[in-house]
Amino acid sequence: MVSVENLDAWSQSILKEYPYPVAAGYRKVLLASGWENRVEAALKVFEYSLQTISFNLLNQYLLRDLDLSDPGLNQLLLDHLRRATLGTWKLMFFETLKAYRGQRDRFFVKELYDLYWDSSRTPPIAWQKVMVPYDRLISIRNVLVHQTKPRTEAAWQALGEEGLVHLRTVLTQFAFIRDYHLLEIGTCDPDGYGYKLYRGEEITDPTDKLPLRAC
Repeated sequence: MVSVENLDAWSQSILKEYPYPVAAGYRKVLLASGWENRVEAALKVFEYSLQTISFNLLNQYLLRDLDLSDPGLNQLLLDHLRRATLGTWKLMFFETLKAYRGQRDRFFVKELYDLYWDSSRTPPIAWQKVMVPYDRLISIRNVLVHQTKPRTEAAWQALGEEGLVHLRTVLTQFAFIRDYHLLEIGTCDPDGYGYKLYRGEEITDPTDKLPLRAC
């Protein structure tokens, strides 16, 4: 077992503050035996994180902001959403963010907009090289799936060390998710909804209820 106390502050933050699936996945990266298993575990954390955040972004675009319609993005979703590859998820993610240029106030999670757009400029411009770590992680994944895998532990280590650097960059871009809680809503009674909190490596059942006007 890797002790949280022996990790750097960034890794401790992942294990203590990120949503449970990301924290649990990152723990598997730390505990993986050998670089091949570590690379595979790191790619799973990346894939889950990208798909989950992309799904929530697309949910807003498709269901709430019906007046915001980008023809190119619409065609992309029509052609690929049902059977999206990892590369397509990345493309849908950034194309959707592009569609919201100048529309930061529409976002509940405004940090998501800031991940791509530099709002200090008028009009806002995209941050340079923001997609580099995504492209490289997808490239690593595609090589492992479609081409010859590394044959030596040294080659796996070189690939893994590079992949972990890019994973760290992506998860740092997603650091805002520490400030939003992943909840499983349970039953309702006159006091409100019961819920479970999925934060860090723990799943807890808080004693308080979510106050709602009606259930």
